[in-house]
Amino acid sequence: MRGFTLGFLLLLLVILLAATAVAAPAADTLLNAPSALEATAEPEWIDWGGLHFQQTSFIFYGPRQDLDTNPCVKVPDSVVWGRVPNGGGQPQAQQLLTGCDAPQMTWFVVDSSDVYFIQQQLNEYVLIRRTIDGSPPDEILDTGVEPQALAIDGDYVYYAKGFAQTSLELGIWRVNRNGPPLPEKIVDVFDIVDNQINRLLVDGNKIYWTEGAESAGAVRVAPKNGGAWAGIAMAGVEGAQDIKEEGNYIYWSEVGGRIMRWNKGGGVPALLHTAAEPVHHLDVRGNILVFAQGITRDGTIWRMPAGGGTAEPLVSAQPSPGPIALNSGYIYWNTSALKRIPDNADPIELDYVIDWAEVTQAIQNGDNNVPLVAQHATYVRVYSHELKGESPAFVRAALHGQGANGAALPGSPLYSGWVDVPNAVPSRADTDETFLFTLPEDWLSEGDISLELEINPVIGGQQAFETDKSNNSYDAGKFHFEPKGICVVTYPVAAVTVFMGVELVQENTAVYQQTYQRAETMLPAVMSAAPTGVVLYKANGDPFDLRVKADREELKSTMGSLAAFGDSPFLCGGSFTAVQGLVHPNAELPDNPEGGKTSGQGFSSPPVSWIQMSTDPTILDGYNSPGSGTRAAHELAHATGNGHIGCNVTVQDNSYPYPTDQLDFNDDEDSHWGYDGITDAAINPVENKDFRTYCSPKWVSDYTWKNIGDFMTVQAQKNGLLADHMDAPILTIRTQFDEETGTGAIGTGWLLEETDLTETQRQLLLESDGLLGSETEQAIVLRDAQGQMLFLQPIVNDEPHEAEKEPPLMGVTIYSDLNVLPFDYDADVIQLVDRRTELVVDEVKVSDNHPVVSGVEAVYDATDETVAVKWQARDADGDDLQYMVRYSADGGETWRVMAIEIRELNIKVSVKEQPGADRTAVVQVIATDGVHAGWGESEPFSVPKKKPKAWIVNKPQDGELKAMQGDTLSLSARGFDAEDARFDLSIFLDDEQVGSGRFLHLPLMDPGEFTVRLEVRDGDGNVARDTVGLVVDPAPGETAPLEPQGRYIFLPMLNSE
Repeated sequence: MRGFTLGFLLLLLVILLAATAVAAPAADTLLNAPSALEATAEPEWIDWGGLHFQQTSFIFYGPRQDLDTNPCVKVPDSVVWGRVPNGGGQPQAQQLLTGCDAPQMTWFVVDSSDVYFIQQQLNEYVLIRRTIDGSPPDEILDTGVEPQALAIDGDYVYYAKGFAQTSLELGIWRVNRNGPPLPEKIVDVFDIVDNQINRLLVDGNKIYWTEGAESAGAVRVAPKNGGAWAGIAMAGVEGAQDIKEEGNYIYWSEVGGRIMRWNKGGGVPALLHTAAEPVHHLDVRGNILVFAQGITRDGTIWRMPAGGGTAEPLVSAQPSPGPIALNSGYIYWNTSALKRIPDNADPIELDYVIDWAEVTQAIQNGDNNVPLVAQHATYVRVYSHELKGESPAFVRAALHGQGANGAALPGSPLYSGWVDVPNAVPSRADTDETFLFTLPEDWLSEGDISLELEINPVIGGQQAFETDKSNNSYDAGKFHFEPKGICVVTYPVAAVTVFMGVELVQENTAVYQQTYQRAETMLPAVMSAAPTGVVLYKANGDPFDLRVKADREELKSTMGSLAAFGDSPFLCGGSFTAVQGLVHPNAELPDNPEGGKTSGQGFSSPPVSWIQMSTDPTILDGYNSPGSGTRAAHELAHATGNGHIGCNVTVQDNSYPYPTDQLDFNDDEDSHWGYDGITDAAINPVENKDFRTYCSPKWVSDYTWKNIGDFMTVQAQKNGLLADHMDAPILTIRTQFDEETGTGAIGTGWLLEETDLTETQRQLLLESDGLLGSETEQAIVLRDAQGQMLFLQPIVNDEPHEAEKEPPLMGVTIYSDLNVLPFDYDADVIQLVDRRTELVVDEVKVSDNHPVVSGVEAVYDATDETVAVKWQARDADGDDLQYMVRYSADGGETWRVMAIEIRELNIKVSVKEQPGADRTAVVQVIATDGVHAGWGESEPFSVPKKKPKAWIVNKPQDGELKAMQGDTLSLSARGFDAEDARFDLSIFLDDEQVGSGRFLHLPLMDPGEFTVRLEVRDGDGNVARDTVGLVVDPAPGETAPLEPQGRYIFLPMLNSE
């Protein structure tokens, strides 16, 4: 009985993973393939069957055995034992048995009454005899035989044993067909190359055989009735395979691609042809030699003169082509089926060419001139076609990347999945017939890269058939990446729901990450989402009723204060930072005058907004999903000062160059087409609308992409600038004004030195400076005790970008604004003035003294991850005081607002989403009397550092991804760490790392069941994981019964590099 080698065990594992492939159709056949009478296409499809044998009157055919016999149960109609008469004309196939009744074989021969076949049983191959009609019972003639070394002649069936329990068994054997079936050894061969005898040929008085695996081999001859062997070829043989006889010559093929011929009279073997791929099967008749080349899904059938000469390709795209034969003017061969073509068929030509490449992040035109953003998901769509010929073969492409210094980028080249290249240039709407690459994050740094493409590259030593490879390269050009970022600081909003209760959005959930992933796909920026865990309520402690204008204005004002007094979280870096409130899906929403409900509002000064979140969990069922993602993008566009462009909403931006319900004027190949890498969707510019409209479906136009990108470029240039008020304190104060009634109020103010301002306050101060001297409807006026005006700050009401509709008398004209302006200590009164009437709407007396805060204590509670804060405060003027509580994890370098405008002297704040600190956490309490402010800080304390979090964002709800072999797996990964702005994201397929960063583009070359695992590792070594199951079904071209090559069964696969 054969023993197992390590290689055999590994192959056995791979084969078992592909077990479902046995009886499924080949690439050019279907389960409902035409009957033989209907098969008129070239090549002709005769019937299912992976093996065949020529008998005097018939060609018999049958299934190639796989280790798993389930296919004969699952798809019994494709497991056939049958025969077709020799000769030309329409093939008349006769199925003798189907399903599991058909003999399961690795090789077979037939005489007039019986079929002799080799079958794998457990860990050895056995020789079996059965009647020619294929019906059981089986008669086992011998065990421990070679899987394909089988021949028939006269009274005997010949076979071989290349790997046996004892050396005495090694050699050539036979069994009498007409007498007692007693195995008889006729030739001793004790030095079999690789212990592997591949094929036998009986001719007259001689028996010939081939030996070896890949790098070595031999061809020998011996008397067929027994005796010593002689070597025909013993050196330089690269795995001798098939062997045939014609006239005075013996022909054989080799794994190394050579086809050899030897004169029976003796001499040195002659080389007839060297193929580019392994040749396992050949046949010779007269002056024609044919051979089957390759063991991949793109095997080929070739013809050449028997005496040597030019080899001509006749058929391509044959998955692992099997035995081949010349018979009655036809060439017969097997894949998962028996096929044929005339032996005088014209040779084929095939030439693949790349036409152009589109490099896109969301929207791009035919000239590739839409700007690209550093570190943003970037896709290369490659358009190619068959310049000559036509083939159903699937091919791959390679993408080579170079940096600005000309050096290859890490991991270059990248390889695509399989594509059936069309015979005409595919349209931009076509995602099935275009190659797709996702650029790795380390290719997307600021600066320039150059890209070059190659169609049908050599991968793992293999290449698809092609007659002209001289034009396979394409220079895609140079591309520039500019850094841009948006950081969204999020706050759950307590809002009245349809059930008149309060439901809160949870941050850092799957839908939270999906929301900002989707928003990023539409925005020219890398997006960071910074959860706070701070729930927003009205000043009186009630939830917001978003149906009421005053509540929406208070929410806007509250978020403005949070933006103004909180430093950008460290993970935001230098990105443009905006505050966004998150409203529960069940929240009551205001009516929209255009119809439906208003599910978000956005403001630009300061950049704040709120959105209604989608239900959690969400299924990503389109490029507008989840809806909260498109809403987030919409409101963030407003936060950058970009208003509506029309389409079911009043136009605010009159410069939009296209029809308001389109992304471009037309949808030709040079227009601006969208592409969504999450859903692999090409987005038609005529059928989609810009997301700044109220129409659907929606995407981003190049106009909006450029506008927002330009805004962030300007914003980045402003960062760090100080207004020219270094010697003056700065007042941040709320105002509210009703344009209809002319009434208003001055809200809480906070007076700070300019050096204590946050970046948002600096920006607001710059904007205030820009308004000086302008004519506005309202203003803040500072006056001294004598009534002299010291300073006038114009106010521009920051109107919401969303249309509003209010019931009567509910204050539709109320506007709340957050104002930042220089303060003069000589000021005695602050006034809000209606400049239309010169009336003072409201005024606040400036007290003489600052409040004093002392005794700030902060105690961390690990049970609920909160900090209990208490303090004392006093004011010499006896003013009512309000307080702001801020938290710092870095000893006071940066601050986050945890509560604002509270009146109690204690509070409990959640730090669940805040960074931890090792004795550097500090709580600051700021008190204000309405203008003057004073503050105190706690002693430093510790808050445990958080573990990172990991999400495979686009995994399905059932936790399992499904794909086809040759498809490309596209995953979006997101991680979060409260302490580290930078952390490592690694993606594994089972235990092999296959990618890093936020997005993965992996061609799936192997079928089977896998686990995809995301790991997020922070600077402290903590690891978070998320997993999803992956089932890769065998591709149609790989579902033929597997081709045995010697002892092992080789799977026709391509290895991803």
